[in-house]
Amino acid sequence: MTVDLTVTGRAVNVVVYFDASYAVQATTMVRSLLDNAASDCVVDLYVLGVDLTAGAMARAAASWPPDRLTVHWITVDLNPYGRLFRGSHYRPVAYSRLLIDRLLPDNVSRVISLDCDGLVLDDIAALWRQAPIRGCVSAATDLTVLRLGNDPSSFTQQLNDCADAPYFNSGVMVVDLARWRYLGITTRCLHLARRYPGQAAYADQSLLNAVLRGQWERLTQRWNCNAFTIAESCFPSFRDRFVTTAEVNDARRRPGFVHFVGRTKPWKTSYHPHAELYRQYQSRTRWALPNTAAGATTGWRLRRWYRRTMFPIDRYRRVQHQAVIHHVPRRRMGDVIHLMVTMVVDRNPSRYLDDGSTSTAERSATVPQVAVSMPAGSFDALPEEFVAHLGDARGAVRVRTAGGQRRLPRGPATVQKVSQLLRRRLRAATPLEPVDAVYLWVDKAAPGTAARLSAALARGRPDFPEAAAERRFRDHDELRYSLRSLARFAPWVRRVHVVTDGDPPPWLALGDRCAHVTHDQIFSEPSGVPSFNSYAIEWQLHRVPGLTRRFLYLNDDFFLGRPVAHDRYLQAGGRQVVYLDQGAVARNRHAGDLVARAHAHTAEVTEARLGAGVVVGYFSHTPQLLDCELLRTIEALWPEEYGRTSRSTFRGPDDLVLGVLYPAAAIAGLSGSAPASPQVLRYGSPEYSFVQFKQDPFDSLSDLAYVEQMRPRFFCINDDLGSGALSDRLGVFLRETLERMYPVPSRYELRTE
Repeated sequence: MTVDLTVTGRAVNVVVYFDASYAVQATTMVRSLLDNAASDCVVDLYVLGVDLTAGAMARAAASWPPDRLTVHWITVDLNPYGRLFRGSHYRPVAYSRLLIDRLLPDNVSRVISLDCDGLVLDDIAALWRQAPIRGCVSAATDLTVLRLGNDPSSFTQQLNDCADAPYFNSGVMVVDLARWRYLGITTRCLHLARRYPGQAAYADQSLLNAVLRGQWERLTQRWNCNAFTIAESCFPSFRDRFVTTAEVNDARRRPGFVHFVGRTKPWKTSYHPHAELYRQYQSRTRWALPNTAAGATTGWRLRRWYRRTMFPIDRYRRVQHQAVIHHVPRRRMGDVIHLMVTMVVDRNPSRYLDDGSTSTAERSATVPQVAVSMPAGSFDALPEEFVAHLGDARGAVRVRTAGGQRRLPRGPATVQKVSQLLRRRLRAATPLEPVDAVYLWVDKAAPGTAARLSAALARGRPDFPEAAAERRFRDHDELRYSLRSLARFAPWVRRVHVVTDGDPPPWLALGDRCAHVTHDQIFSEPSGVPSFNSYAIEWQLHRVPGLTRRFLYLNDDFFLGRPVAHDRYLQAGGRQVVYLDQGAVARNRHAGDLVARAHAHTAEVTEARLGAGVVVGYFSHTPQLLDCELLRTIEALWPEEYGRTSRSTFRGPDDLVLGVLYPAAAIAGLSGSAPASPQVLRYGSPEYSFVQFKQDPFDSLSDLAYVEQMRPRFFCINDDLGSGALSDRLGVFLRETLERMYPVPSRYELRTE
């Protein structure tokens, strides 16, 4: 249905999104838009509706003054896209924003897109004039997410090179539809949604930010002013990189669009800071509520209760969220939260929500003095520049530290300076220990490797044929994708060292961040070079030139599926974490396959020196943190077994297995450091998965699909099939799966452009 009215003046195209549950809110938002528009401004309103009834449309149309408005009702059928948007807690109508180029007429070249959960408090023509110049979208920065890397959607987590790109909120956008159509934004968003169905954490907003990463233009923050984002944003310097503090303060004083994001809505609770304003605009629609004196009194009391009781709790949660995003050390987060909550939140938090009509002196006169108790050791004393802030201003903050007491005037400058000081002290007090990563890599197809392998087999074949099985030397390009996962999810790694028997992979970008190491550089036994025994190579890794004292050891088939923080390997006080498999160590050195016999032999020699019961398990197939000092200690305590293993070109049943001996020695505190903390990883849990290609191809493909869908934090994909058509075909599927999971090249790869 279309309401055709005669319009004059300047025409502004606006699109809003209706469904049955938000009809009241959308009607109220449009009413606020018309009430605040200039007298000569006319609006062409395009309503994209899902499951709207005729009664709701008639009631909404009757709520709006018809003299400057043309309404176009457009019904949206999202059934063809149901699979793409399933699993999201957002209402389906939110995704209709992606289809505006297909739903709006071709003659509409520019449009303002507005969420229905908000109020327009300024002339919409002022926003209309802020059209994008080079891109196709103008939008405001989302102060909650800030950067693309903070969006938890699986596809944004793979955009490593763009993780630091600014992130916008899609609730208010000025869209150049001509460029939108030319660039195929809708098609690209839908293609991304088909690859990752139901995985957009913030619905259409996640998809748009992934597609338009770094290619949108900023609106001032006043055109998407979230009351809680502005009022409760702590750490001002965190956002200074994306949005200035002055811009945030301007948005608070004179918002152009107030956006009601989050679970607390003004139509649900009377204590929302903008509940009264929303009630005023709703009263001008056909959905007006009765305004009784008792209701007004109750609303005033609830808002006062909220400001005194719930507001500090909401801000406390906000500080936690921001501290996690910006990597404040978890063990020091309590100090940060305590300081910021007490200094920024006071008995009159509504002054952070006012419209600027109250003078600073009047506001400060209502603020009582607050004592801020800092834990001893958080910082010794405030710097001398804070003396300039002391004075007779009422509402001063009295800071009590180990060095004495200081009185500081309450205000944004004090909050920012103290927060900056505290963060500097925290960073200085808890520096991250540098950690390198070491990979083992072999490829039978690499130049020279096949010849060296043939020569080694000619000198003597191993007692167990499986030690020289071809599957141990096949490469499916796993190292490339393992490095991509490391760069994306463990950016704190300082440098990567790739250990090979000869030449490095041809695509590897060697330099300051990546080094190539050959066996002859690290082996203590020259007779063992070249070695095709991973047990022997592991014991030589502490000799890698320029290696940090503690380093991550990885095979090329180890992958990270989620972010891995530094403290997952090094806890407070330098205590190491070792990750163990859920299986038990084999104990019969005369039965079983080669691996089981080697495990049993290592357990026997370990307990012979360290005592019975010291062996608690063996390494899981995940990146493990190794200590060079402990490796040297083991070499000195087991010289005979160590030397025999180093001289063994292929695996043998009497080899010393690092995955069994090292965790036992680390947990026992053998090197004099704090005993390591063991953690057992369970198969199929969100933390760990182990995939091994089987003779049944359907099981193997099912396991690959599981890893791609669930993204465990650690996982290993092992090819144990050897040569053959099945192994080759599964290798193709493996590459395709890893390419979908890690499409962005890492800094460890040579550029092919």
